Amino acid sequence: MEQTPLNSSRQAREGVIRIGPRLTIETVSDYGQRLRQLLAENDTVGIVFEPEVEMDITALQLFCSASATAAGAGKRLVCRGPLPASLTDLAIGAGVQCRERCGKHPHPCFLALTGGDAWQS
Repeated sequence: MEQTPLNSSRQAREGVIRIGPRLTIETVSDYGQRLRQLLAENDTVGIVFEPEVEMDITALQLFCSASATAAGAGKRLVCRGPLPASLTDLAIGAGVQCRERCGKHPHPCFLALTGGDAWQS
């Protein structure tokens, strides 16, 4: 897991987290801590995925929580680059391919990934 702060200006700070080959119950805690840290320090957190990343349901829980936390603080959680097929397949398989607003906050859920534009930038 690699974490890279990007500070292009004083007004807009972005941190980037790179998701390695596995985001599963064994690794999700470390990623969660890094996401919390980046959200505390930045206005935007960009997530970069390895194309063949392995994920389980804990990845969906992590992203849902991080998305709600970011939105509640007036911050953004965005995907930098393509979404991995494993995340799309996992969301569809779990039946959580949201296209509407999340019940927890007034913003489109990051899981609008089958539509592609709510979480991409």
